[in-house]
Amino acid sequence: MKKKRAYDRNDSFGWLMATAANQLRQRLNKKFSQAGLDITAEQWGVLLPLWKDDGLSQQSLATMYMRSKVAIFKLIGGLEKKGLVTRTPDPDDGRSNQIFLTPRGKALQEPLIDLAKENLSEAARGICEKDLDTFKKVLRQLIINTRN
Repeated sequence: MKKKRAYDRNDSFGWLMATAANQLRQRLNKKFSQAGLDITAEQWGVLLPLWKDDGLSQQSLATMYMRSKVAIFKLIGGLEKKGLVTRTPDPDDGRSNQIFLTPRGKALQEPLIDLAKENLSEAARGICEKDLDTFKKVLRQLIINTRN
């Protein structure tokens, strides 16, 4: 009789990465909330590229954020309701919208980034910089290896 191979999810780097990512996101949501900022980590992820390059298309954001068009549409809608972004028809492509930050959206850049950095710093407590650099290098390679 063939022996069944055990699978220990606690030894699976996939499960460990997913768990760590979920916990980081939950902690970030809590930090934003405790600071009185009505925004989620997912919405913050959409704001990040706009702070660097305002006026990106919805499709560009979907590609960067690795989300479906529907998911990005909903995230942008939530940001729009909060007065953080506006959608403007793309002058070069009437089927597409460009997303622009409002002054309120621009003003959130510093406090949200500060909280995100604090979140990562707390999560990395007790881990030396060399190990973090190796960890990031390994993650980058995993991302490359798993691209479709």
